[in-house]
Amino acid sequence: MNRSTEQLLKAVSRSFYLSIKLLPKKMRGSIGLAFLFCKFADTIADTDLISASERLSQLEEFRNHFLSSHRSDFSSSELSVLGGSAAERKLLESLSLLFEELRHIEKKDQELITWLVPELTQGMQVDLRYFSAEKKLTALEHEEDLEKYIYYVAGCVGIFWSQIIQNHYSFAINWSNEVFLAAEHFGKGLQLVNVLRDFPRDLQQGRCYFPQEKLHEYKLKVEDLLDESNLEKVSPLLHYYISKARYYLGFGETYLKHLPRLAFRLRASVTLPMELGFKTLELLEEDKQWLNPKHVVKVSRGEVYRTLLSSLVR
Repeated sequence: MNRSTEQLLKAVSRSFYLSIKLLPKKMRGSIGLAFLFCKFADTIADTDLISASERLSQLEEFRNHFLSSHRSDFSSSELSVLGGSAAERKLLESLSLLFEELRHIEKKDQELITWLVPELTQGMQVDLRYFSAEKKLTALEHEEDLEKYIYYVAGCVGIFWSQIIQNHYSFAINWSNEVFLAAEHFGKGLQLVNVLRDFPRDLQQGRCYFPQEKLHEYKLKVEDLLDESNLEKVSPLLHYYISKARYYLGFGETYLKHLPRLAFRLRASVTLPMELGFKTLELLEEDKQWLNPKHVVKVSRGEVYRTLLSSLVR
């Protein structure tokens, strides 16, 4: 990763910039570049300055140019006004810089990023198509819709991560489909934890990721989820998804079995989010204010540091 791209990454997401320092050096450039491309798309998807239909159009144009052989033709300078922060505006002005960087990384990593970004962008498009721009409360229809969403947002990232490892490490050359399936499930588990943690605030934005068919099964209406006093009534459904998230997170353990004991950085990059995910689920399980949008469940900073240290020696 060149100096300009590295500084852009640091400005856009200091936490991600610091987290990739955990990674082996030979993986950092491709992972960081992939993140910036995905953040570019996410910034367009999240802006309130243009309509949902316009955002969909911009995302589709971005995907098409990303998949084409004429990537330099896509001008993003006019999109810079959509950035909420100075760093996001700079990112939206820097697409040509990112594509130039992409051309200079290893060919196989180029191909993997070219697969990931359009794949992940589909999750953003699902959000924009499904949920009302007027923030009218809407739930996904089927459990399959939730599965697709968590795949596009994070499951495909697990696959990409594994392919990058396979491209750079001889121990991964003969990885079977079991490893990639474990990576996909683990990524889906991490995103499901995010869905559960952010659920009450997403409701305020009109987005309910619990599907209608599951609400019906538990004799709930989507409006019931807006009332904090309904926590006891909603708890069985919450515990269903906590169990599902634990199941998916458990594939992190399967994944670790395929990483050498001496690959400390790679193992830590799996162990840390997995352990923090499990700890977040424990907090959610005990939380009495889960439906309160002003109440945010999060692992304490001290616990994060302790988990980080333990992940480095596991």
